[in-house]
Amino acid sequence: MNAQDSEFEISLVRDDLLFRLQRRFGLIPPDHGLGLIRRAIFFSLLAWLPVVAWAVFNGRALPGTVSEPLLQHFGIHVRFLLALPLLIVGEGSVHGMTIRLIPYFHTSGLIRKEQREAFREVLRGIFQLRNSSFPWIVIAALIVAWIGFQPPSQDKHELVWANIGEPTRFNLGFGGWWLDHVAQPIFFALLCAWLWRLILLFLLLKRIAALDLQIVPAHSDRAGGLGFLERLTKAFSLFAFALSAVCWLHASRTM
Repeated sequence: MNAQDSEFEISLVRDDLLFRLQRRFGLIPPDHGLGLIRRAIFFSLLAWLPVVAWAVFNGRALPGTVSEPLLQHFGIHVRFLLALPLLIVGEGSVHGMTIRLIPYFHTSGLIRKEQREAFREVLRGIFQLRNSSFPWIVIAALIVAWIGFQPPSQDKHELVWANIGEPTRFNLGFGGWWLDHVAQPIFFALLCAWLWRLILLFLLLKRIAALDLQIVPAHSDRAGGLGFLERLTKAFSLFAFALSAVCWLHASRTM
């Protein structure tokens, strides 16, 4: 890809507020790369390890110690050892796919010469939305509201193992508190980040579709030259798998 084409590259991940904060704290390399593996390991252990360490230390991790030990709550382990790392690693797929496919609107000739400046303006608008702090303020507010107004802990079967009070009087230990107030918000924030990226992608494609594209009805891809967009869905496969794993475990527990 030459320099002229690279100006049409756009990433839904790089340089948003969450990305900039992680780069400032050294989780993302300052010059290049996304730091996917180090971030996946860091956030997975940050969410899961304190919970397990407290449960082991207090004899609440293995069968035979309490009626419902932490080990039997598979949803917790799948959420933070499988789904959470996949949400982070999946950022690489979205980043790589969008910076390759969006410039193809230009290189394939779909964007007419007289529409190139309008195409640049579409990309600039998405850049501004991606880099804006407002969506992340909304996400932070949702997390705070979720923590502050969630149902009482005694209604949460997932925290039974962390009850250090009487059976009829729920009292969370440190492990349960960490799960409820640190680990879960981290996972929820990553989910919201992915939903925001889906919104950005929708807006990007909607605005491109509003341009006077040079569609070729007889194109060999049988989609007027837009068949390459089918590959965009693959970029969200890890997100879909992570979400489905968590939802399946939750559904199987409530059946």
